[in-house]
Amino acid sequence: MRIGETIKVRRRAVKLTQEELAEKLNVTPQAVSRWENEVSLPDITLVPRICDELNISIDQLMKDFESRQADYLETKPVAEPLTQKKIDAIFGFVRGQEKEDHRTVLHADDAEFLRMLTKDALKSQGYKVLQAKNGIECMKMLYAKEVDILLLDINMPGYNGLDILGAVSEQFPKVKVLMLSALTDEATVREALKRGAKGFVAKPYNNQDLFEHMWGV
Repeated sequence: MRIGETIKVRRRAVKLTQEELAEKLNVTPQAVSRWENEVSLPDITLVPRICDELNISIDQLMKDFESRQADYLETKPVAEPLTQKKIDAIFGFVRGQEKEDHRTVLHADDAEFLRMLTKDALKSQGYKVLQAKNGIECMKMLYAKEVDILLLDINMPGYNGLDILGAVSEQFPKVKVLMLSALTDEATVREALKRGAKGFVAKPYNNQDLFEHMWGV
């Protein structure tokens, strides 16, 4: 079952018309129709509200995003990756001075083992660490908590990190976003910069390299 069908099935289960759901979400009925017919995805900032209105958990809804992720990876052209040095040049990165840092960090990545390793490393430097395993959880966490730095993966089920980056830049402009990704072709890196990222660290990364980029944002 795909996301559009899930929304349709759940909407009917809670006895809402497209017009009634649209009114609750402050969107047009045409927008709801486009979601249900797989013409477009709802804006990521709306997804938590959609889950609430349709009485469905984020985890349940995320299961239906898996094919979307496959589509994204299959359609993305293979391009030559940039070195970290070239990525840093695009961002005008200047290495920050070493310091103990007590800012709150939200790490959004679907790889649990990587989140755990990164959490331990960040806590050793004084950071307070929050975690999200997908973009929707990331947005919900940002609404609920005060976050200073967002470490954001690109390849995640459902909404990819660039979609999330755009929403975060618009909704939470004070949050500093650092992209962490193996997708390091020039087009992707420049798109991240365009959408508001403050830096970009290529995977796999070592802790020291991550710290130095964080000290600079």
